[in-house]
Amino acid sequence: MGKIKFEDILTIEQLSNKIDIDVKTLKKWREKGMPAIVIDKYVRFYWPSVLEWMVQQNDGANKEARSESKGGGEK
Repeated sequence: MGKIKFEDILTIEQLSNKIDIDVKTLKKWREKGMPAIVIDKYVRFYWPSVLEWMVQQNDGANKEARSESKGGGEK
């Protein structure tokens, strides 16, 4: 991990505004493994880690779609 910038540490509301996704959805994503920093009752999100996680989720969805288009999906 490189140098951490203060502006890359976000509250859930800031993250919601940054990526235009509602807070309720972000909470569901957290349950699915979106990385977060939790200290006591405070939850923060490190933007580079969240972005990496989002790209990984997209890569997985793309692989699944390619597999299904080639007839590899379950019936």
